[in-house]
Amino acid sequence: MKLLLIDSNPNSSFAGYYSDSEFIISKTVDFMTPDEQAGINKSPDKLIHCLYCVTNQPNINIENIDAVSVTIGPGSFTGIRVGLAIAKGIADSLEKKIIPVNNFHLMLSRLLEIDKNKTYCVLIPAKPPELYYSLIKNKKEIKSGIVQLTEINTIIDENTAVVSDFTDETVRNLSYFSSGSISKLNYEPDSMAKLSAELFESGYMFPPREVKPLYIKDFIFRKTSSNK
Repeated sequence: MKLLLIDSNPNSSFAGYYSDSEFIISKTVDFMTPDEQAGINKSPDKLIHCLYCVTNQPNINIENIDAVSVTIGPGSFTGIRVGLAIAKGIADSLEKKIIPVNNFHLMLSRLLEIDKNKTYCVLIPAKPPELYYSLIKNKKEIKSGIVQLTEINTIIDENTAVVSDFTDETVRNLSYFSSGSISKLNYEPDSMAKLSAELFESGYMFPPREVKPLYIKDFIFRKTSSNK
């Protein structure tokens, strides 16, 4: 099994090559200026640099990969579009299939241990103060949507575990998290590789033209007025 990985999530984006014998990654943060690392003027084209670094390793022949795994959302609209466009271009040119990775399931897979009898509320940042959420039990999605940060207690109860990349400070400031639990998460590239391998083995792959982005929130177009 040889997989090309493309993760376009803003805070952890990387390109990688995963096989039965090796795992190589290149992170976009390594190509960012200090301003970009601070969140100023981030550019999604850094993924191209990452892919170049990974696919130009002397022991890697990109033509021999079995599939391209890519995150499809929810998350940053720009990140999703860029990552998926790159993945489709590569997969189409090599006549390979795509493994679409749902960010909710990717986040959940980062838990050290998953209880099949427990309900998890997976939270992913949207436009502040909103969050994308998904309630998942035994790998099946119960409900998903958008919620305000201060309204999370309306969708969880004492038996729900909260899964997110929240900082310790955020957890301390929002006391209702005591009804759930914020668990420590594994390194995202490791979880992306493991989840992609599981999906590949299960045959969860599609032709590039059939893979769509996972958007929960619709685009809002605003028409600017013109004074002529």
